[in-house]
Amino acid sequence: MNATVKKQTTPIIATVANDNIAQDFVSKDTQQTKKYELSLGAIEFGNRLFRRVIALRDFGSVKKGDVGGFIEHEGNLSHDGNCWVAGYALVFGKARVLDDAHVTGNAKIFGDTEISNKARVGGHMKIFGHSAAFGKVMVSGRARLFGNETISFGNFR
Repeated sequence: MNATVKKQTTPIIATVANDNIAQDFVSKDTQQTKKYELSLGAIEFGNRLFRRVIALRDFGSVKKGDVGGFIEHEGNLSHDGNCWVAGYALVFGKARVLDDAHVTGNAKIFGDTEISNKARVGGHMKIFGHSAAFGKVMVSGRARLFGNETISFGNFR
C-alpha cells in the first residue's frame, strides 16, 4: 500500500468534501451511541484521506480500544450492529458496511457498494460499482466484484 501519513491536530469526523455524504448515513440517534471514533492521524491514498476506526466500546468480537481499518467518513461504517473494518482494509466513497458484516485484510470497498448481514470480505478483494455482498458469504483472495454484481447467501461457519 503506497500511503502517506498526515498528522492532524484536531479531530475531523469527515473530510469537508464528503461531509454531506457522511451526514446522509449517520442518524441523530446514532450520534449518541457511537461504537467507534476516527483517528486523528490520516493516510492519503489516491487523493483521498482515510482515518483508522477505534472502538469506543465492546461489541461482537471487537473490544474497546481496538484499532481497525481505514474509512473515508462515518457514512462508510454503521454504528449499529457488529459490523467492523479491520486490518488495512479501505472503505470509501458511498460504500457502506452494515449489520454484522466485516471487511478485513487489504480489501478495498468503494462506489455504491453495500456489505451487509453477516458477509465477510477480506484478502485483496475489491468490490466496487453498484455491487453488494450480503447474507452468509465469505469472499477473499484477489477477486473483484464490480458493475451490478451481487453475491449472497453463501454458507460458512
